[in-house]
Amino acid sequence: MTSRWRPILRDRARRVAAAARRRPLPWVIAGVVAAVAVAFAVQHCRGQMAPAIVVAAGVASAGPVRVGAEVLAANPDCLPLEGARERPWAVLTHAAAVGRDGKPDLERILDAGFRVIRVFAPEHGVTGHGTTEGEAYLGIPVADLHGATRRPTDEMFEGVAGLMVDVQDVGVRFFTYASTMCICLEECAERGLPVVVLDRPNPIGGMVEGPMMEDDCRSFVGYVPTPVSHGMTMGELATLFNRVELDGRAHLFVVPVANWSRAMWLDQTGLPWQRPSPGLHDMSSVIAYPATCFLEGTNVSEGRGTMRPFELVGAPWIDGEELAGVLNASGLLGCWFTARSFTPEGETVKYSGEECGGVMLHVTDRAAFRPVRTSVTVLWALKQLYGGQLEWERSGRTYFIDLLAGTPRLREMLEGDAPLAELRALCDDGARNFLRSDARTRSLVRAYTAPAPATGQ
Repeated sequence: MTSRWRPILRDRARRVAAAARRRPLPWVIAGVVAAVAVAFAVQHCRGQMAPAIVVAAGVASAGPVRVGAEVLAANPDCLPLEGARERPWAVLTHAAAVGRDGKPDLERILDAGFRVIRVFAPEHGVTGHGTTEGEAYLGIPVADLHGATRRPTDEMFEGVAGLMVDVQDVGVRFFTYASTMCICLEECAERGLPVVVLDRPNPIGGMVEGPMMEDDCRSFVGYVPTPVSHGMTMGELATLFNRVELDGRAHLFVVPVANWSRAMWLDQTGLPWQRPSPGLHDMSSVIAYPATCFLEGTNVSEGRGTMRPFELVGAPWIDGEELAGVLNASGLLGCWFTARSFTPEGETVKYSGEECGGVMLHVTDRAAFRPVRTSVTVLWALKQLYGGQLEWERSGRTYFIDLLAGTPRLREMLEGDAPLAELRALCDDGARNFLRSDARTRSLVRAYTAPAPATGQ
């Protein structure tokens, strides 16, 4: 072990010894575990492909769920980086990144003594309303990564000696925050800058479903090679991307969520709800999102511009009763459809000001519900009933549905009137192969594998 890490481990040993003199045995054991974890983290930092999983005292103990920023703030010296608090950091974050007390994580990082000189803003900006020129967040200049450029520039990195990532994902490949994070990971790898991912729960837990992303369909709405619903956290996605795409070149650290299980939904954690994007009003919207977002690649409304985005599906030429009947007879589990009429409102939404016939999705059993299977079933039903009116939206020379699905096969199978069973098999095969992959398995945080509690904490 190199001499630069010895002071860190000596400090851990002194703390454990002090704890032994004044605290009960369980706390001493927790301290020993933390010291050992830091030692393992140091070993990972020595050029291995896996990241350092930085575990502060209490991560594996009983207690409330705490996000990575809370874990770091409680033990700011847990990072095995020389002068971690003194170095100038950039932080990729937004207003949805809050802790159990609702306090912004960026404020928590600052209070812990870290020096932050720049904020990187993902899609929707730090406040959820876009980014304006000259904007600051908690007094820190904001650089927009969803405007003229989606890749941080030399100017944005000027004076920066490391990047922290603290954004709330929703567990679906085409949600762009993971894309922004991985693009930043690429740039930091080129510059030799460390990246610290302050992990957060996946709101829909460990659900893995949908077609795998193919290389030809890589885009800003699909940057990490996973199925549509990936069942991973941002820290795990960064680890996977570093392993598969960067050959481990990024100097990556992950500060895990404390006391969270992959079997937990966000509303079981006790963490406050903050919209990760303007269209996701609550957990109902998040759960429905992977079940209807494929419709963004069609001329059918996915409910944007209404009070129930992603739960409503429709168009002026759809008969809601007819569509609900076909969907409810298709054998989907954990959900039900009812006929609804709605009128979207907004400058950029489909059919703004026009009354749409359609259906509303009701999730009746989260455990049984399969959102991507539901999504392809909705597309199949629309093709069966309204094939002459259903159209695919373009993204340049590419069909947008291909980018969302991660493959052209779904569209091609629908155009060829493939049986519903074959469409569903496309989703099942992608998820099955991903779950078996060594790259995924080696990218998971083991502490997240505990069973879910009976009730929320």
